[in-house]
Amino acid sequence: MKTNFLRKELKNYIDKEIKPLYKAFDKAHNLSHYKFVTNNCVEYSNELIKKGVEIDLEIAFVVGAYHDVGLIRGRENHAKSSADFVRNDKKIKTFFDEQKIEIIAQAVEDHSSHLSYEPRSIYGKIVADADRNNSLYLVFSRPVKYGLKNEKHLSREE
Repeated sequence: MKTNFLRKELKNYIDKEIKPLYKAFDKAHNLSHYKFVTNNCVEYSNELIKKGVEIDLEIAFVVGAYHDVGLIRGRENHAKSSADFVRNDKKIKTFFDEQKIEIIAQAVEDHSSHLSYEPRSIYGKIVADADRNNSLYLVFSRPVKYGLKNEKHLSREE
């Protein structure tokens, strides 16, 4: 994916500090998942731009990059933890003003498929869709990988 729309300093920060966090997560939320979601966020945003919707590609990419970082605090409430991570990230505040930080944080929080409400912004809708896997392999492999790691009391067949 081309990232020429990103400021060089922002891209370097994401590549060095945010993206590596995904190395420590389970196989369903690893670097491959990071790439899948960030690529989808940019692809979906470009499609919306072609239809006349005003989208900031930097924000869309950053939302995709941060969407699962809350997993460092555990699986439960990771979307909220991811939003808190954004709000408390001093470095990201050097790239965006407070209003954009809040847009990013809310979109990250709204990415979960377990929401009882619709995402609050177009960026929340983009990342929610980007995070949903449409290939059958991905749809079924992610929960299996998660189960293998976290449901130790079950056999592989179960």
